[in-house]
Amino acid sequence: MTLTKREALVICRELWEWLRDHPRRRKDDWPEWGKYGRMNSNCPACEYCEQQDLHCWECILPWPDGNCCAPASPFTAWGDGKDSGQGMVDLCNQTLRKLDREEGMERGTHHTQSETTLYVADVGVVIVKQNFYPLPTRNISTHEIKVCKHRDDMGGYGEELFRGTLPELLDRLGN
Repeated sequence: MTLTKREALVICRELWEWLRDHPRRRKDDWPEWGKYGRMNSNCPACEYCEQQDLHCWECILPWPDGNCCAPASPFTAWGDGKDSGQGMVDLCNQTLRKLDREEGMERGTHHTQSETTLYVADVGVVIVKQNFYPLPTRNISTHEIKVCKHRDDMGGYGEELFRGTLPELLDRLGN
């Protein structure tokens, strides 16, 4: 499985959430390996680095002292029994938020030539105004928008929840 940076981070977070919730288990015990396949060092970040021909010090996770095996890393704290794995979950979430900002997917707007996107992180939906650039400051009520579920933190759009004008959406939300 060839991973994008986002996929590697999301899978890494899933792994560490499971490890946090199963304190006596090891990385290779994770039941989702069957879904994703085995990875270098049982780590999606290591697998991504290997696929991209990157060295450990170029890891997609911002380790406090340069790599996962350094004394101050959350991975080392987990391995030493000093952390439940929450430090790794936090590191993955922090890195995903940074990636969101870099890709313009943080709560706010993201513009391309074909669409303007408002990603509302708190509720996990994406509001897309298609075929108009930039987002108009007046008369937006006449332009078609669509509301979609945000798909798995992998980017892109999930199931379409609504398509219509802003007044129609507000009317639907009011009922």
